[in-house]
Amino acid sequence: MMSVCGSCRYFDNDPLMLERIFKGINALSSVHGSSRGDAGICSLHNRFLLPSYQCPDHDDRQGPESDKKA
Repeated sequence: MMSVCGSCRYFDNDPLMLERIFKGINALSSVHGSSRGDAGICSLHNRFLLPSYQCPDHDDRQGPESDKKA
């Protein structure tokens, strides 16, 4: 079973990043709002998607948080 996009290093759903990417999105509502949910951008495939999607190119997040658990 493939891992979900929400745990992939290429997935980013930071509201401030989304407001930079989608200029003018706040004309409809803020990206902090419930209409976006927790959707984000896959920087590998350049797609806006839900974190529950799956992809064979999944790459687990690496960073300070995972280093502290080791």
